[in-house]
This record gives sequence, C-alpha cells and structure tokens, in this order.
Amino acid sequence: MAIRSQAPMDQRQADPGGRVLVICSDLFFSTQVANMVRAAGFEAVLEMQAARAAGLLASSCWAGVVVDMETSGLDLAGLIASLGPEPRPRLVAFGPHVHTAKFEAAKEAGCDALLTRGQISSNPQGLRVAILGDRPVAGCKGTCEHHADEASDVPITDLKST
Repeated sequence: MAIRSQAPMDQRQADPGGRVLVICSDLFFSTQVANMVRAAGFEAVLEMQAARAAGLLASSCWAGVVVDMETSGLDLAGLIASLGPEPRPRLVAFGPHVHTAKFEAAKEAGCDALLTRGQISSNPQGLRVAILGDRPVAGCKGTCEHHADEASDVPITDLKST
C-alpha cells in the first residue's frame, strides 16, 4: 500500500515542488527517507513493494524517484526502462556501501545519482540535491526553480556529470 504524506508548509523549503516516489521495503529506513524527502520540500509517496511501485510510476507524474536497491523483488533496470526517455523523473538509487556490484548495475541501468545509506543518514541535504540534480523538476515546463547549487559540495555520485 502506498503511503502519501506531505510536510506542513512551514517545514518545507522554498518550492522545489512535486511528488517523489520512495521505493523501499525497509520499514525503518523508508520512513527516514520519506521524512527527508518531505523536509526537502516534496510530497513523499512511500511504496514498500516493487511491483506496486511500477504501477504507481505508470499512473502518475513524478518529480523524482528514490529507490532502495535492496527492495524485495526490485528489477531496477526494468523500472528505469519503464520511465521512458527524457524528460523523466530524476532517479536516485541508494544502498549499503559494500554492494559495489549493485551500484555498478544501477549506473549502467541509467540512474541519475547514487547514494550510500550512510550518505543519506549523515547528510539529508544530499538527498535533496540528488533528486534535483542540475535541472528543473520533471514536468515543471520551466516554471519552477531548482536549488541544486545551494549545496553543491554535498558528496553524491551524480552520474549525469561523470
């Protein structure tokens, strides 16, 4: 079941806007990630089942997708292929730092940015920067402002610039 949540207006930062789908089957960490997404100014929609996440992606417009590479039943390459060509939501994948093969597969599949769980836990602003990247939020048609330059020193792996 998808869980929709939105931060009160006073907790949001300046209008990056949009909904972000968080795909993570770890109950504890998924809640943390969803809270970070809300604190970054997005509406967070949490889905703990990979099969349902694919349906949500197909049925709605998303500013970004944050995926735990450890999610049960996840076919990351298939999920990315289902997003279609640019412009598409920015896709951020994360996982334990020791799973280098999964990070390499995510890079090859077309993820926009990669983060370790440690990077997310130690620097929530890094998740916001990873979601926004160097372009406006997908679907904004140039009318929103993105704020990636506010924290350009955040240590993330942005695959579009490598």
